[in-house]
Amino acid sequence: MQSEPKVLTTFATSQWQQLNKMTDQNPYASPSLLASTPTQETPSPADIIAKAKRDLGRPGTAIIVMASIHSVFDSIPLVELCMMKMQGVRLYATQSPVILSSLLLCVHILQAIGGAKMAHLESKTLAYIGVILVLIPFLSPFFFLGIPFGIWAIVLLRKPQNRLAFELSRRPS
Repeated sequence: MQSEPKVLTTFATSQWQQLNKMTDQNPYASPSLLASTPTQETPSPADIIAKAKRDLGRPGTAIIVMASIHSVFDSIPLVELCMMKMQGVRLYATQSPVILSSLLLCVHILQAIGGAKMAHLESKTLAYIGVILVLIPFLSPFFFLGIPFGIWAIVLLRKPQNRLAFELSRRPS
């Protein structure tokens, strides 16, 4: 008779310890839910890289498209200047728009390269440079339209799993 309470006490103690282990994760969860929840496995490096490419690809593609379209608009004064030069027109006051268009063309090309490097997880530095240039209102493609995409991209670039994906994609397989 005395062994029966000891067995019950041992059983109850082991059940209580098991319940305590399960409720360390969520102290308010019911034991039936905790027993049925699967344990989470750590994702493989390939899974981390694939998820980051999927997440960063969307704003990266938007930045590439906007910067590319806007760079076409920036190159129009340059083409016009070349056409005028070929026709023999004397150029006096056209220097400042050409210089501004040339600088904006370079900035938009750098933004598109940064968006591509971000989407393919190739260079975190160029991705940040491209995104920061998108966040500057006058340099942003289509002025204020590029800013939300720049904010979205910078938020995603700051996530720890995306930082890790840049590091993992740099390592040789």
